[in-house]
Amino acid sequence: MMNTVRKSENLLPFPVISAAANGDTTAMCAILKHYEGYIAKLCTRTLKDDAGNTYSYVDEEMRNRLQVRLITRTLAFHVGYNYRIPLFHIVIVRYIYMRMLPNLLL
Repeated sequence: MMNTVRKSENLLPFPVISAAANGDTTAMCAILKHYEGYIAKLCTRTLKDDAGNTYSYVDEEMRNRLQVRLITRTLAFHVGYNYRIPLFHIVIVRYIYMRMLPNLLL
Protein backbone atom coordinates (compact mmCIF):
# COMPACT_ATOMS: atom_id res chain seq x y z
CA MET A 1 0.00 0.00 0.00
CA MET A 2 1.30 3.44 -0.89
CA ASN A 3 2.34 5.68 1.96
CA THR A 4 0.14 8.78 1.55
CA VAL A 5 2.05 10.81 4.14
CA ARG A 6 5.26 10.67 2.08
CA LYS A 7 3.38 11.48 -1.11
CA SER A 8 1.80 14.58 0.42
CA GLU A 9 5.19 15.84 1.62
CA ASN A 10 6.31 16.29 -2.00
CA LEU A 11 3.30 18.34 -3.06
CA LEU A 12 3.25 22.10 -3.18
CA PRO A 13 0.70 23.65 -0.84
CA PHE A 14 -2.38 24.95 -2.62
CA PRO A 15 -1.99 28.52 -1.26
CA VAL A 16 1.44 28.71 -2.92
CA ILE A 17 0.01 27.59 -6.27
CA SER A 18 -2.89 29.99 -5.89
CA ALA A 19 -0.61 32.91 -5.05
CA ALA A 20 1.70 32.10 -7.98
CA ALA A 21 -1.28 31.88 -10.34
CA ASN A 22 -2.26 35.37 -9.17
CA GLY A 23 1.21 36.73 -9.96
CA ASP A 24 3.02 36.58 -6.61
CA THR A 25 6.75 36.46 -7.43
CA THR A 26 7.76 34.86 -4.13
CA ALA A 27 5.32 31.99 -4.69
CA MET A 28 6.51 31.63 -8.29
CA CYS A 29 10.10 31.35 -7.04
CA ALA A 30 8.96 28.66 -4.59
CA ILE A 31 7.40 26.69 -7.46
CA LEU A 32 10.56 27.02 -9.57
CA LYS A 33 12.66 25.92 -6.60
CA HIS A 34 10.36 22.94 -5.98
CA TYR A 35 10.80 21.66 -9.55
CA GLU A 36 14.47 22.67 -9.92
CA GLY A 37 15.85 19.13 -9.56
CA TYR A 38 13.22 17.61 -11.81
CA ILE A 39 13.92 20.18 -14.52
CA ALA A 40 17.67 19.54 -14.24
CA LYS A 41 17.09 15.79 -14.57
CA LEU A 42 14.97 16.25 -17.68
CA CYS A 43 17.60 18.55 -19.23
CA THR A 44 20.63 16.34 -18.52
CA ARG A 45 22.37 15.28 -21.70
CA THR A 46 25.28 12.90 -22.32
CA LEU A 47 28.15 13.95 -24.53
CA LYS A 48 30.83 11.66 -25.92
CA ASP A 49 34.18 13.13 -27.02
CA ASP A 50 36.62 11.83 -29.66
CA ALA A 51 38.50 9.73 -27.09
CA GLY A 52 35.31 7.90 -26.13
CA ASN A 53 34.87 9.59 -22.74
CA THR A 54 31.30 10.39 -21.75
CA TYR A 55 30.25 13.55 -19.97
CA SER A 56 26.92 14.59 -18.55
CA TYR A 57 25.79 18.19 -18.65
CA VAL A 58 22.61 20.18 -18.18
CA ASP A 59 21.30 21.77 -21.36
CA GLU A 60 20.77 25.36 -20.21
CA GLU A 61 18.62 26.33 -23.18
CA MET A 62 16.18 23.51 -22.50
CA ARG A 63 16.21 24.35 -18.77
CA ASN A 64 15.30 27.95 -19.53
CA ARG A 65 12.53 26.84 -21.90
CA LEU A 66 11.02 24.54 -19.28
CA GLN A 67 11.20 27.24 -16.61
CA VAL A 68 9.48 29.75 -18.89
CA ARG A 69 6.86 27.15 -19.80
CA LEU A 70 6.27 26.42 -16.11
CA ILE A 71 5.86 30.12 -15.34
CA THR A 72 3.44 30.75 -18.20
CA ARG A 73 1.36 27.67 -17.37
CA THR A 74 1.28 28.58 -13.71
CA LEU A 75 0.03 32.07 -14.53
CA ALA A 76 -2.62 30.55 -16.82
CA PHE A 77 -3.71 28.09 -14.11
CA HIS A 78 -7.32 28.61 -13.03
CA VAL A 79 -7.55 28.39 -9.27
CA GLY A 80 -10.87 26.92 -8.29
CA TYR A 81 -10.65 23.68 -10.14
CA ASN A 82 -9.71 20.59 -8.18
CA TYR A 83 -6.87 19.13 -10.21
CA ARG A 84 -5.38 15.84 -9.04
CA ILE A 85 -2.56 15.69 -11.64
CA PRO A 86 0.45 17.84 -10.71
CA LEU A 87 0.57 20.92 -12.93
CA PHE A 88 4.18 20.56 -14.00
CA HIS A 89 3.71 16.96 -15.13
CA ILE A 90 1.08 18.13 -17.60
CA VAL A 91 3.45 20.83 -18.87
CA ILE A 92 6.37 18.41 -19.28
CA VAL A 93 4.35 15.73 -21.07
CA ARG A 94 3.00 18.32 -23.47
CA TYR A 95 6.48 19.80 -24.05
CA ILE A 96 8.04 16.40 -24.76
CA TYR A 97 5.16 15.50 -27.06
CA MET A 98 5.57 18.74 -29.02
CA ARG A 99 9.33 18.18 -29.34
CA MET A 100 8.88 14.64 -30.59
CA LEU A 101 5.95 15.37 -32.91
CA PRO A 102 8.09 16.67 -35.83
CA ASN A 103 10.28 13.54 -35.59
CA LEU A 104 7.21 11.31 -35.71
CA LEU A 105 5.94 13.04 -38.83
CA LEU A 106 9.15 12.35 -40.79
